[in-house]
Amino acid sequence: MNPNKKLIAITGGIGSGKSEVCNILRRNGEKCISCDQINAELLLSEDYLSGLKAIFPDAFCEGKLNKKILKEYVAYSSEKRKALNKYAHAKIKEKMLEEASAADCKRVFIEVPVLNETDYAVLFDKIWVVTSSSNVRCQRITARDEVNEDFAVALINAQQNDYDFGDKTVIIRNDGDVSALEKSVLSLIE
Repeated sequence: MNPNKKLIAITGGIGSGKSEVCNILRRNGEKCISCDQINAELLLSEDYLSGLKAIFPDAFCEGKLNKKILKEYVAYSSEKRKALNKYAHAKIKEKMLEEASAADCKRVFIEVPVLNETDYAVLFDKIWVVTSSSNVRCQRITARDEVNEDFAVALINAQQNDYDFGDKTVIIRNDGDVSALEKSVLSLIE
């Protein structure tokens, strides 16, 4: 990695607005990498799926991954969530660093949904933590994922809430509308 290239993480709990922050950055010409997108690409790889099947055989039906079952594991079983994270994070980290290194720019923003549950924090120069109230997050999750409120709350509660990364931490409060969020984000990149 080029030592002059700055890596800035965008993280926060589910439904906090991390993806919207990335959308704002992209509209303003910034390079953004999404760990969720990397994971989606990995889910198309037979090698990656084989590893998942070895850990979660009952999440596969007729050779195909049932993402709903995997999501339920994440929401309701800390043991299974930890096993998934241990497997997936190493693969995602490798691809994330490849993409960041290949980017022809001075700074790269990387959306890392559960940065506080990984060993990635040391890689970043700054860490933007997007925060929202639990009620707002729950409303966003139920609307976006078409799940009931109980499941949305389970997803929120399944994640660790400690997003203090010391001096690297920049808090972005996102309880308002997109224009308020954009104003906050643009003030940080000026």
